Amino acid sequence: ERRKACECENLPCSKGFGSAFTVLVMQYLVFILDFFCTRGFAAAVLAEKNRILASIETANLIAESLSRFDLESSAAMLEEADIPGDLKCAFTLILSNLRSYKPYLPQSVYHQFSEEIDESGRTGLDSSSSSSSSSSRTTGKQS
Repeated sequence: ERRKACECENLPCSKGFGSAFTVLVMQYLVFILDFFCTRGFAAAVLAEKNRILASIETANLIAESLSRFDLESSAAMLEEADIPGDLKCAFTLILSNLRSYKPYLPQSVYHQFSEEIDESGRTGLDSSSSSSSSSSRTTGKQS
């Protein structure tokens, strides 16, 4: 015996406008509830992403300042920085170590870090040493 796809006696099944409208409203409610439930989560994720990007930028500026031995501006940026506690603690330790080592470093180190950085990202000393090494390669002498 062949099975019927619908168990209604009178095909097509007459469901009526009320049941079709109820199904439509229920589907609409699912989308609305999903929107309101995930909207807060999406806003929180976006805010967290922006906070992380700002922390990375701040940490980059502090690290750059520390690498140039600009300890005063590094300390000021570190005081105002809104970065995670572990990272702030690590930068504070680095700053403390650099302050401790500063009197023992030769003046040539400070001269190197005080020079302007050119477009290639190298200091003037780096570019002069690379040009002298390239000229020594052409003459066949090594420095």
